[in-house]
Parts: sequence; C-alpha cells; structure tokens
Amino acid sequence: MTPAPITCCACRLTSTSSIRAVGRDRCWTGQDWRDAGLRYTSQLDLLPFGQLTAQERENPQSWQETLGEIGSAIQALKASGRYSWILLDLPYGASPLTRQLVSLCDHTLAIARVDANCHIRLHQQALPAGAHILINDLRIGSQLQDDLYQVWLQSQRRLLPIVIHRDEAMAECMASKQPLGEYRSDSLAAEEVLTLAKLVPAA
Repeated sequence: MTPAPITCCACRLTSTSSIRAVGRDRCWTGQDWRDAGLRYTSQLDLLPFGQLTAQERENPQSWQETLGEIGSAIQALKASGRYSWILLDLPYGASPLTRQLVSLCDHTLAIARVDANCHIRLHQQALPAGAHILINDLRIGSQLQDDLYQVWLQSQRRLLPIVIHRDEAMAECMASKQPLGEYRSDSLAAEEVLTLAKLVPAA
C-alpha cells in the first residue's frame, strides 16, 4: 500500500521542496492527472500542482473553476484501493476549490504553530467541520509557546494529543529534497509523524 500526497496549491512545498521542482507540463493542473503522477519510490507517489503563470496568479478565479475535475480524480484514487493514504496539501482559505476538496476528506488536520498569529486566527476563523488541530514546530524551552500552549489546552477542544516538535532534521530533509522518513527516520519529528499516522486511521 502506497501513500499519495496531492499538492492542491502552487505555493505548497510538497512537490517542489521535498522532492523536485516541476513545471506546468508535469503537474495535474497542466495535463490529465493520470499522466501527471510521479513515482518517487515504490512506497510513495506524488501528484504535484505545478506552477502558475503570472496571469493565472493575478486572476485565480479563472483557473480554480476549471480544476474541479481533481475531485473526481481523488475519488478514483480512493476507489482503486491502491493507496493506504491520500494526503491533500490544501491552502488556507475558503475558495470553492478548497471547500470542494475538504468535503472529500475523511480526516482534516489544521496545522498550527504556537504563536500570536495562529492564536488570533484560531479565535477568529472557523475550522472545517470535524477538523482537528495539529501543533507543529513546538520549541522546547520557549516560554511564549509554553504559555500559549497551556491556553490552547484549555480553550481548543480539537487539539490532537500529539505535537510535532521543532527538529533540525525537518529543515535538513527539505534542503536535501528528501522525505523526512527517508532522510532521518531516527529523528524526533519522524517518530512523531509516525505516531500521528497510527493515531489517525487510514482510509
């Protein structure tokens, strides 16, 4: 069984920083999604978003309306039974495309860093229905983060019982263009991500 990360925004780093840079001709926004997949290893397939033109960046509504077919692609991948995980790297926001893709998810994780910015957002902006909050980049010894984390434990009922601590291995694996589990499987972050995978059941 193979996991399949699908990048759903041009600004995401799932395909570009983690593995390789891809152009518009090698992505699901530029061609049939069946031809756009990348086999990284026998245990990992990718479906990258690719890059947008300057005109597309200035007028996102024009291309978002044409990308609805990715929903059918996700349903086809789920029905194939080939993948234990189909991970959607979604942008923040409430665009029609994002809402459509969230509705297809069995589980939704809102990734939050313990800082003032996320603290304000969590109190002002609604999470998708059924979403859980995953804390990322938690620093041991940070008084500010510790104080905010204690507040969140009391106020955020959707917090997952596991956090991803700050780990230099995470930055190193991105610079090396390798998945974390391949680059440093013995790192703290890799162990925490593995625990997270066991916590949230596969589809």
